[in-house]
Amino acid sequence: MGQVNTNGPAESILARIRLALDALDPAQRKVARFFLENSDVIGDLPIATVARETGVSAGTVVRTCADLGCHGYREMRILIARDNAIRSLLEQRGHARADGEAGSEGERIIARIRGMLDMLRELPDCLDAGAFNRALEMIRDARGIVIVASGLSSGVAANLESRLLRYGRLVTFVRDPLGQDISASLLKPGDLIIAISGSGENRHTVHAVEVATANGADALAVTSFANSSLATRATTTLVASTPATTFNDELIDTSRLPLDIVIESLTGQLGRGEEDPGVISQISEHLDR
Repeated sequence: MGQVNTNGPAESILARIRLALDALDPAQRKVARFFLENSDVIGDLPIATVARETGVSAGTVVRTCADLGCHGYREMRILIARDNAIRSLLEQRGHARADGEAGSEGERIIARIRGMLDMLRELPDCLDAGAFNRALEMIRDARGIVIVASGLSSGVAANLESRLLRYGRLVTFVRDPLGQDISASLLKPGDLIIAISGSGENRHTVHAVEVATANGADALAVTSFANSSLATRATTTLVASTPATTFNDELIDTSRLPLDIVIESLTGQLGRGEEDPGVISQISEHLDR
C-alpha cells in the first residue's frame, strides 16, 4: 500500500500510528500494534526481533515505517523513544511538583552526582580490551584522521581532536554535516574516520561513516550502543555504557561522561605507549580515587 496520510492533529509518532492503523494492510497492522504495545523497549530492539515477534519479514517492517512517514526503522525507533522520553519527563516533573520539590536545588545536584558516580563505577566491567587495542592500532597506523560528531557529542570530539594533535597526529574535527560528507568522501585506504554519537543513530554521523568506508577508509565508532546503526557500520566500535543504559535513558538523561572517560583514557594510553598499563586499568584507577 502507499503511504498513509500522516498530516493532521497527531503530535507524536505513537498518535500517528494509532490514527493510521485502519489504513494499513493486515501484516503492517501487526507491526504497528507491536510498536504501540512495546513502545517502552522498541528503542533497544533490532529490526530482526520486530520481524520475528510479528511473524513478518524485515522488509514488511521497513515498508510499515515508510508508510507511516518514517525513513526506515531507524527513524521509527528514534521517534518512538523521543515520545517516551517526553512522556517520562512530564511524569517526573509532575511527581516532583506533587512531592513539593523535596530538597534544595543544591541537594538535588549532589544527589545527581552520586547517582552518576554509582553508574560510572560499573563502566570498566562493560568495556572490551580487544576493541581498545584495535582502536589504538588504527589511530597509530592512520595516515590522516577525520572526526565527525554532532550535538552534545561535539564536545567529546573536540577534546579528542586536541589530544590527538598534541601527540602529532594529522587530524581534523568536522562539525558541519555537509563538511562531514565532503571530508569523508576524500578519505582513502590508510585513512581513518572516528565517529562519535551517544545514541549511534545520528543520521549525519552514520552517513559520513558509510561514505568513508565505501572509499576504503577504516571507521572507529564511539557510542553507547553496540547494536546501533553507527556500530554496525564501523570497522571497530568502542561501546561506552553500563548494563542499565537504555535508548530512552540516552534521550531523557543524556550524559557524555562515559564517552569522555573512554576518550580520555584511550588518548592517555596513546601518549604513554604500549608498555604502560592498559586503558581499562586506567579507567578503574580513576574511578576508584
